[in-house]
Amino acid sequence: YHDYFKSEKIFHWQSRKETTQNNDAGLAVMHHKDNGEKIHLFVRKMSSINGRTLPFTYCGEMNYKSINGNAPINVDFELIEPLNEKLKQEFLRL
Repeated sequence: YHDYFKSEKIFHWQSRKETTQNNDAGLAVMHHKDNGEKIHLFVRKMSSINGRTLPFTYCGEMNYKSINGNAPINVDFELIEPLNEKLKQEFLRL
């Protein structure tokens, strides 16, 4: 997957290859606000170190911003609150 921060407020997410802009999963992402659903972002820098699974870090609530592609879809989300300084340093490599 190609998931990464573009800035302190924008997170780019790539879906599984089965997800399209027209199937239930893709539509749920695009219309989450209309459906009364909130999206919360949990990330980890790496999945494991020395065989030990790393925990996720909560980054906040975010909203759908834009989409492109199909199978997989590439979605940009906007965090309601920008990353704090500690998380910016960890995830944006400042």
